[in-house]
Amino acid sequence: MDMIESVEHSGLSNTSEDVELENGLEENNNNNNISCDLEGSNSEDEVKYNDVTTEGKYNNINYNDLSKQLTLEELHSVLDDLEKSTTKEDLYNIWNQVLGIAKDGFDGMLTELSYYVEEYLHEYEYERYHYFGGRKPVSMKNVRETWYKSMHDIGEALSSTDVKNTLDFYSFVKSGASIDEMKNFIYEFIKYYDTLKNDLFNTHKKIFTEWMKELQGLEKKKTSKYI
Repeated sequence: MDMIESVEHSGLSNTSEDVELENGLEENNNNNNISCDLEGSNSEDEVKYNDVTTEGKYNNINYNDLSKQLTLEELHSVLDDLEKSTTKEDLYNIWNQVLGIAKDGFDGMLTELSYYVEEYLHEYEYERYHYFGGRKPVSMKNVRETWYKSMHDIGEALSSTDVKNTLDFYSFVKSGASIDEMKNFIYEFIKYYDTLKNDLFNTHKKIFTEWMKELQGLEKKKTSKYI
């Protein structure tokens, strides 16, 4: 059904570009190419680089590359390695990665919602064709309007949440909050976003369910008048 194409154009894709950073992004791709063999060497620089490359599996994650979305596991590693010396620009880029991670899986939820609506419509048309010949076909115009309104409301809810929490995080950074405070803020945000996604899905699923039940109820009343 064509109405489902709106999922692709709803502006709810899992990108980290929802919020424009106040400062220019610093390119730091060289961090991904550090390697060194210390055997027989006492160079302080070599020791420093070796420490960087042997800290763990995700030690070379480049969170400043906003074209590549980090996974939640990678974010955990990045946050574990945060230091007081981490720059504001780096923290802002990490936050943009957080925004993308928070939306992860939501496109699939919207697709599931669209399938749910389609199934309901197919059931209605099946019953109309086989059992209730007097029923009028569903107005696809009304279906699309209801769908687009849901997409608008969902997008607005997510956008306002992004903006509010981004401003709060920026304030945290500018006020000199501790690393632990920023970590807690990020983890609480991700937890809250998961709840928000589920609430939005269930709310708009219920809206379509009630809408279809109301439509079926009206048609049953009309049919009963002629029995």
